[in-house]
Amino acid sequence: MHRMKTKFHKLSRPSYAVLAFALAIAGLGPIVTFKKAHAFPTGAQVQTRSIRMSDSRINQTGVSYQVSFKPG
Repeated sequence: MHRMKTKFHKLSRPSYAVLAFALAIAGLGPIVTFKKAHAFPTGAQVQTRSIRMSDSRINQTGVSYQVSFKPG
């Protein structure tokens, strides 16, 4: 079985440490840069909304729904 040769064996231990540190900082970046996480939407209320069903009978299969809304 032939294996692909990688050039990672040429990196030294400090190089791996710098790479790990850079990846950790990149992963923490979004947490640090945004001051607050929003659990709720910050936009306006939905003004007009509607749901249309193709069939409203009980135990009906193959019913389709058309949902529409207009944001404020």
